[in-house]
Amino acid sequence: MKLTFYFSLILIAGCAGQIPPDGGAIDFDSPMIISSSFPNNGTNFNLNKIYFEFSEYVDKRSVEESIFISPIPGKIEYLWNGTEIAIQFTDNLKKNTTYSISFGTDIVDLNNRNRMGESFNYSFSTGNNIDKGKIIGKIFYEKSDGIIVGAYKLLNKNDQIDPSKIIPDYITQTGRWGNYQFLNLSAGNYRIFCFKDEYRNLKYDVEVDAIGIPTNDVGIFQNDSTVNILNFTLEKDDITPPRLISAQFLDETRIKIIFSEAVKTSSINIEKLNVIDTITNANKKILGLIFITEEANEGIIVTENLNSNSYILQVRNILDLKDNMLKPENGIVRITGSKKIFKYRNQLIYSTLGDTNYLQLLDPILKFTFDNIINKEIAKIDYKLISIDSIIIPVNIDINGGTIYISPKTKLSSNNKYYFELKMDSLYKFKFTTTEIENRGSISGIINSQNTDSTLNYILQISKIDAIKYKAQNIFLTKRGKQFNIENIEPGNISLFAYCDKNLNGRFDKGKIIPFTPSEKYVFYPDTLRIRPRWPIDGVNINFP
Repeated sequence: MKLTFYFSLILIAGCAGQIPPDGGAIDFDSPMIISSSFPNNGTNFNLNKIYFEFSEYVDKRSVEESIFISPIPGKIEYLWNGTEIAIQFTDNLKKNTTYSISFGTDIVDLNNRNRMGESFNYSFSTGNNIDKGKIIGKIFYEKSDGIIVGAYKLLNKNDQIDPSKIIPDYITQTGRWGNYQFLNLSAGNYRIFCFKDEYRNLKYDVEVDAIGIPTNDVGIFQNDSTVNILNFTLEKDDITPPRLISAQFLDETRIKIIFSEAVKTSSINIEKLNVIDTITNANKKILGLIFITEEANEGIIVTENLNSNSYILQVRNILDLKDNMLKPENGIVRITGSKKIFKYRNQLIYSTLGDTNYLQLLDPILKFTFDNIINKEIAKIDYKLISIDSIIIPVNIDINGGTIYISPKTKLSSNNKYYFELKMDSLYKFKFTTTEIENRGSISGIINSQNTDSTLNYILQISKIDAIKYKAQNIFLTKRGKQFNIENIEPGNISLFAYCDKNLNGRFDKGKIIPFTPSEKYVFYPDTLRIRPRWPIDGVNINFP
């Protein structure tokens, strides 16, 4: 079983509050440690205290709450004198042991509450040798400073580490740019987790803290000073199953349903739903389902005529976006509201052209979703796609459930204006502009990876840093060693993210804590790419470990 350690801190408070010196210019400098009484990475330590001096007056409490010592040395005391702190070990330290002290980035100065820019890592040994294991990396997150990074020593390859229950064996904190480092780890195998630690308890709090799961464990060998690199992305975990919140009559054949969160609409089909007449206990026939997107928290059920006044809805085995399954007791509700007489007038509830007035693709598929199933045999549908110079564009039409798909039979012209009309019960008019292909940019390169499995897919995602003008396709699939060429990119600054889609499901899987499942390997391209009109960028090579 994994050993659990606890910090025991004695906080020594002075009789008077801290008062910084008056006067002077506004302080924007981060505090830093400028000296120590025993050399960093020193050996044969046999003292009972170490002094550290800061570059300026610091908030004592922020310091004492941001000191992490590994392994736990027993009882310690903090002694202050101006800008100097002494860490006093009141218990005997272990012989021939490397101790690491990390001063985290939550330390602030007294003048202007400036944070430490980077963690300060300090180590010493009570023996002749000092451990040299190194793990460094970067956290990619919207606010990447001050994140706790914990190294947990594994007892064996099957050891399951639960960061919500145990404190890490080694702790550090990220600096202002999301960088972290462990410099003096002892030999062994480690699993690294990082989390926001909102409650400041050095434990991961599920659905409160955002957490990063590693792509692999790290092995440290005796006297090995090899630098191991491990980066992270963070995300709040969701372990709460979805719930069916409500079901409400829209009319005598349609029911609006709402879930507690977005669900995978691909996990819903009519076999998983029952509309039950509570008077006769009979199931009503379900004709179809309408959802706007593949991930939605509400939708419409279309049924045969509901002539009774009392119904319940039962749904089963619905999955949220994290594959949490709806529990049976949370999938039954009474259908409420009054049933109106259906007037057979379909209303448009979603359109591709409702999102944007610009289209990036010249061969788009336009989607129009209505609030009822479209009967192909009796529906009267008129449509027309026309260019600004009055040229009618022939199109293909496909109807599926409550959605109409329109696609031009030939490519649209670049940098041209178009008008589209769709009439079914009501008339809907749209206008849009196609992208100017001639003034777009492109990038090309190769995926390099040590993994020689030719079946693996590598997926590239482009993120526009500037405001997005055109509705863009930003996901591209490629293979290891194969040249990729991404064209038709809107000018401006972009970032590039790539991941190895190991399970071929088309999405980035960030891993699981228990049972431990590593995150899929990924790479953030290190440079922002400036896309210029008619200017290809070559050599965008992405290197996977």
